Amino acid sequence: MVIFMLAAVFVPLAYYCYENKEKFFSVKTKKLFTLRDFQSIYDRASERLERGLYDDAYDMLRESAAQVMTREFACEALTMVGDLLYNTSFCPDNRKYKDALFFYLLAGTRENPDENQMWRYYQMSNCQKNLGYSISAITAYEDFLVRYPDNPYVENIQLSMAELFIDREQIERAREALLSLFETTEDDDMLSKTIYNMAQLYAKEAQLLPKPKFENPE
Repeated sequence: MVIFMLAAVFVPLAYYCYENKEKFFSVKTKKLFTLRDFQSIYDRASERLERGLYDDAYDMLRESAAQVMTREFACEALTMVGDLLYNTSFCPDNRKYKDALFFYLLAGTRENPDENQMWRYYQMSNCQKNLGYSISAITAYEDFLVRYPDNPYVENIQLSMAELFIDREQIERAREALLSLFETTEDDDMLSKTIYNMAQLYAKEAQLLPKPKFENPE
């Protein structure tokens, strides 16, 4: 039920997640699968990812996920898998972010929420942004801020939303987000990113200005 509720925000991947969720339960599971078993597979998959063997690593992680679905550490394990895929360097973005998003969503189907719930929701929003689903990403970020008003990712979200507004040519919303960030941030790196995006905003704004009309000389 939860996965379909989340799909209301993450519409572009709803069908993808539903289809793959069914495949997980077709894998024959062990009677006993411990956190140590999972960690061993996770470490081996990490090593394969470092060697650029994404498909091999993914197959291992998919099977281990099927094994942990009914375990008390399922949310933790599935979140770890999502994070691992999200951060890998040796896979096209459109593949790794879809796969990471799926594992985050899968973790959310467990009945008992865990301490990683806020992090997963934040990462799901980031996946949407990185996949180019700008409308869904903006909606997800806005919903996240309502759910978790005191979260530690506020400045990153403001910057991400400003970038999305610029891409969608929503100049005033982008300006508002960047000016707010410029006035409140105390982090030098965030300030540099804000200034860079202000420059991007001005460039986009200039592109949208009507071209001047020149009279033809008689």
